[in-house]
Amino acid sequence: MPTTPLHFPRVVSPMDDEVPASYLARLAWTNGFEDIRQFARVIGIDGDIRRFSEHDANMLSDKTGHCLDRLRRYTVASFVFISFGESIVRRTQLNNKGIRFCAECLQDARKDGSALHIRGPWQWRLITHCPIHGATLSVALQDPRRLSSFDSLLRADAATIPSGNSYPRASDQYFYDRLSHPPSSAFLDAFPVYLAADLCVLLGRCLQMQEMKENGLRRYTEREFQRGFDIAHKGESNVWSFLAEHVRVVCKRVTHPRLIYSPFLTWWSSNKGDPRAASVMSFVQRHAETHVALEPGDAFVWPVAERRYHSIKSACQEHGLSENEVREVLARVFVEQDEPHFFDRLEFERSLATPSASQKRASANEILSLDAARRKLGVTSKAMLNLTASQLISTVELKNMSLWKGRTRRGIRMRELDRFSREYVSLDQLAAQHRISRTEMHDKLRKSGIEPALPTRSSMALLFRRRDLKTAGIN
Repeated sequence: MPTTPLHFPRVVSPMDDEVPASYLARLAWTNGFEDIRQFARVIGIDGDIRRFSEHDANMLSDKTGHCLDRLRRYTVASFVFISFGESIVRRTQLNNKGIRFCAECLQDARKDGSALHIRGPWQWRLITHCPIHGATLSVALQDPRRLSSFDSLLRADAATIPSGNSYPRASDQYFYDRLSHPPSSAFLDAFPVYLAADLCVLLGRCLQMQEMKENGLRRYTEREFQRGFDIAHKGESNVWSFLAEHVRVVCKRVTHPRLIYSPFLTWWSSNKGDPRAASVMSFVQRHAETHVALEPGDAFVWPVAERRYHSIKSACQEHGLSENEVREVLARVFVEQDEPHFFDRLEFERSLATPSASQKRASANEILSLDAARRKLGVTSKAMLNLTASQLISTVELKNMSLWKGRTRRGIRMRELDRFSREYVSLDQLAAQHRISRTEMHDKLRKSGIEPALPTRSSMALLFRRRDLKTAGIN
């Protein structure tokens, strides 16, 4: 049986992303040991290779001449949340049965002549496919301490090796990098790996909620995770916009503001004991305060400081308006959109300062008599009759005064008068604008080749099309 040397005759260099069991196995095989169990017994290290204590790391460092502190990045401590690689994960998310690996990566390493080794990020179960080859990760259901060579992992009878190839998935590449490298400034990188994964699941559940396909389960599904990641990895603004659309869709059948965010609140009820989880819910609360109607003092996750959004009911209560009056204001603000269930409080209050829609409609529908309309246009009575007879101005019947000296009395709506004023202008108005006499103005128009819109013998009744004036360069 081998004895314990002061230094190993042969040493191997630890790989940057290697798990302790993989390095110990390679070191044992290189020095003639059958497996890790025999190696640990002779060298005098702890047989629990998942934990790989600091004492054992220091002892092996002395015997190999390599600093093995980085190997301890992928140890599994006995806590709910543990440091793993470059982030923090739930211990329950790690593989604890057998060995998880990519068969294609091991085969490529053999072809290249590089060191075959088991990588730490492969052991996080939410990474299901190799980020390089896209192949489903294999699982060898055997004790790593009894592993005699990596060849046994590649045998079909020792491992479940899926067949077929696929493209690498963005989610596997992202989370592999998160466990292998320090975080960047990206939105998802602001959260520990386990919270970033939870956020992806919750966004996926919001999609399910929009489609009315909630599974009612607390455990995540692969589809929820992947769909949520597609939203989250594009950044904070994309998540913010997605949740805004979520509110718009779901509020049509879920009226209580808090229930619109029920996937997050259900998750929070099980995770409120984790101080880090508050970072997710802080983001959600900020979104809720600016997208649903919450009153000061309302408890979403934490008490709301001020109202930022209204519902129709809350706007009625705050401003003393009827529902119809509130809807008139909304119709003016959201002209080409459906009436929103929740709307910005400040925008609504600014709209109250302008004339209401009903006031505008009443003004537009006001009917003037022909004489009042004539005076407003500045034309003679005869010109007014010519305008109505030629249908340049449309009239309406005054129903409350239908009989007047044996004739039907007619009037002109204000909106029709406004339309006419936008399209035509009288000679009097033009002369006043140019500060010349009517005769001079008439001569100027005639020399420019501009014909009256309505032929008449009296220059007092002449009307001209504004588009003709614009073409001739006369304002």
